Amino acid sequence: MNIENVINKFGYEEELADILRKIYPLFITYFGSEYEPIIYEALINTPIIKCNNIYTAFKERGMHREIEWAPEVDEEARKKGDLVTVEDLKRASGVYHSMPDIEYDRETNTYKVANVKRIVAVNCRDFTSEYAKTTLIHELGHLIKSYYKEYTIVDDTLIERSGLIESKYRLSFDGEVIVKKLSSSGIGFEEGLNSIFEEDIAKETVNPSYTVVGYGVVCDLAKILFKKDIKELIVNAELMGEKEKFIRDFNEALMDDAYDKINYYMDRLYKLALETYASMFQPEKMKELNKITVRIIEEEVGPLLEEIKASRQAKLGG
Repeated sequence: MNIENVINKFGYEEELADILRKIYPLFITYFGSEYEPIIYEALINTPIIKCNNIYTAFKERGMHREIEWAPEVDEEARKKGDLVTVEDLKRASGVYHSMPDIEYDRETNTYKVANVKRIVAVNCRDFTSEYAKTTLIHELGHLIKSYYKEYTIVDDTLIERSGLIESKYRLSFDGEVIVKKLSSSGIGFEEGLNSIFEEDIAKETVNPSYTVVGYGVVCDLAKILFKKDIKELIVNAELMGEKEKFIRDFNEALMDDAYDKINYYMDRLYKLALETYASMFQPEKMKELNKITVRIIEEEVGPLLEEIKASRQAKLGG
């Protein structure tokens, strides 16, 4: 499992090759040597590209497919579950993206994932800037955490996972396989955790004083929870897809219903962060969104963290 095999397979230019040589061993240290096969397989089976518009790059490579929401999903659920819209792609700094090829068997009336196409794209001219390097690290984090058992099918439901993010789609067949979106959850928590990963690796390879900016709020909240004994549970759930076991163990370690409560606020704060970023040229709206974020943290998240802290101390015997 030599990173040079990855570099040679895709013919990466030296600036990208140099970054990969530096970060690959750190990925193994961060996640644990037992996960090296997943890390290596993810990298050797996924091309990394640079471009000046990710949406256009995906379209040109046949890597973009618009998926509509199932008609019964209400507007509020759609707002909560939108991961990456077309407009997000057009202004994104980086994206890990995958597309499953789904086959339908008429005789058994069943579906299967025949193949998964993957790509990591960074919106940059080259990989020499801090921005390009840290964006790459972040998106490779998403790739690695998605790679194992990224897609599963239960009856007519396609389940996609990316770390702790879980998205569900309904499958049907009418001459071709039709995919409709049903739900997504865990977005805020996973982005916070992946930002911790980005920050830790970037401090070792890019800038010792590097701090995440884009997902600052969810990253800070995730850091509070990312204690040494909890990290092992989280990493295993992110890479191996054992989310149900993780939720049970997480709640047992912290507090009953801790995961659901934290997940709710992580998703809420994540959406607010995106709205705030999108309103950068609307100062009044941005000011109002910042006020809402501060109020939620002070009046709702703060007391929840104190409750979790007290419960945690009691479980540890003081």
